Amino acid sequence: MKPDIEIRRIKRRKIELIRRRGERQIAALGETPNAGIFRNRKVLFGVMIVLTVLGGALIQQVDKANKERAKQPLLRVLREVDVLAVALGRYHFHTGTWPTSEIGLKGLARHPGTANWNGPYISHSGTDPFGTLYNYTPPQNPTNYPVLFSCGPDKLPGTQDDIYPSSPEKFNPGTEWTNGWRSASERWIQVVRPPR
Repeated sequence: MKPDIEIRRIKRRKIELIRRRGERQIAALGETPNAGIFRNRKVLFGVMIVLTVLGGALIQQVDKANKERAKQPLLRVLREVDVLAVALGRYHFHTGTWPTSEIGLKGLARHPGTANWNGPYISHSGTDPFGTLYNYTPPQNPTNYPVLFSCGPDKLPGTQDDIYPSSPEKFNPGTEWTNGWRSASERWIQVVRPPR
């Protein structure tokens, strides 16, 4: 039994030496850490509330950013459909006809061989943000407007999410824009070689 008591006494001395060495090292640092403040339930509860509020605010900001990101393709489609409608109106103003089904929207970007064509009216005829081509159908009666739309997010024509120009007047740009109108190729030549 004596050896067990002796072993316990030696262990207690070692623990006491370690504790004293730790106290000396803490005293050498100059500050005594107050661990008791984090054991206080009121402080822990306050920290939890602050973290909960910050987390909620962060989640709201992320959710708002995701909603804005989801709106961007729709806003772009609305803008592009209106731009295409205006370009079709300018094509019609110059040529007196709407592009045929064979020419389509490509006739706005490249000369289709139509008389009095004074484009390009757009830089390129691409796809909508959802990856589908814009739908264009010329009118049966030359006095009517063509049908122009994007299939929308579901990529299927004839559904509720199809996106049309904001108004039929977009196809009739009037004549104000014709003052000083130059085709894109003329504007490009002026940029490359300024007039003397």
